[in-house]
Amino acid sequence: LISQIASFPTMSSSSDKSHFSNEPSVLVPVLTAEEVAVKDDEISALRDMLKDMSEKVAEVEAVRVVQQAALEQVVEQKSRQLWDATEARDAALREIEVLRAR
Repeated sequence: LISQIASFPTMSSSSDKSHFSNEPSVLVPVLTAEEVAVKDDEISALRDMLKDMSEKVAEVEAVRVVQQAALEQVVEQKSRQLWDATEARDAALREIEVLRAR
């Protein structure tokens, strides 16, 4: 696209805008109405694609948030189970020590 734009004849950047120039410093491409319409269609299509991608990113982010919350809940539950099991083991070991001491 850049090479296409660069190849278009451009208006001179001097105060006399009535002639065309191939000066590389000039960045004003001359497009036909049809070319402008095509570019407008391309821009519209790209905007639509960007909107679709943004919506998909939002959906993925929403799923990620739900999954993260579920994962945190599972980790909390497993931590509690581990704590309870450790407490039960420690109580059983204390009981064994008491029985051995008799």
